[in-house]
Amino acid sequence: MEKQKQIEETLCACIGCDTEGNPVMLDIRKSPHVLIAGAMGSGKSICIHTIINSVLRFTPNEVRLLLVDTKMVEFSVYKNLPHLYVPIVKDAENAVKIIKELCGIVEERRKEMEENGYSDFSQTNYSQILLIIDEFAGLMCMCKDEIEPLLITIAQLGGAVGIHLILATQCPTSDVVTDSIKANMPCRIALRTSSISDSMTILGCKGAEQLKGCGDAILKRSNKAKETRLQISYINHDNMNAIVDI
Repeated sequence: MEKQKQIEETLCACIGCDTEGNPVMLDIRKSPHVLIAGAMGSGKSICIHTIINSVLRFTPNEVRLLLVDTKMVEFSVYKNLPHLYVPIVKDAENAVKIIKELCGIVEERRKEMEENGYSDFSQTNYSQILLIIDEFAGLMCMCKDEIEPLLITIAQLGGAVGIHLILATQCPTSDVVTDSIKANMPCRIALRTSSISDSMTILGCKGAEQLKGCGDAILKRSNKAKETRLQISYINHDNMNAIVDI
């Protein structure tokens, strides 16, 4: 139990540096679900890779990854990782299926914790699961009625049982990043957006449309009143391959 408690308290990803050069940590325990948005070339995909590679310091018994990549290219470097909960999901039909299963795991864990009198995830021996969906706008276009309620269920209930959600999109329009999704995912990372309206959708204010691109970002967290301007850490495929092969 002590080991699990330590993991729960330290599941942080170093995602970059602020304007003063200080490291910016994303504490997944305090911000269990993250919404990432940015136009092409903004650094959105690099941000996702930075988070993934940062948590690979944990063992597969401690942290599992459930990766959804309908573009079929972004996560291929991770195809042999022992941390994968299932093989990388590459189509909408299988994405809906596995996310439904994950919602079932959320409910199973909630029941088991209640039956055992556990009030906090750190009292369990469950591995933490990160569901990471790159370009979830595609899923929303293909199967919004099925996928949105599942994502909201995980966003509402998953954090308490060690199941976390990271959604990323190039198209943070209001029909993709709906009010229900935004309400349940207060932690947002905005990279350069294509328009003021996209910035308003992701941050609730303008400003992201003026970012410089290439990892220039704004982090908004529910436990901090002020947004953080930061530069996302750069990681290339050679770095990723080196980490994955360790």
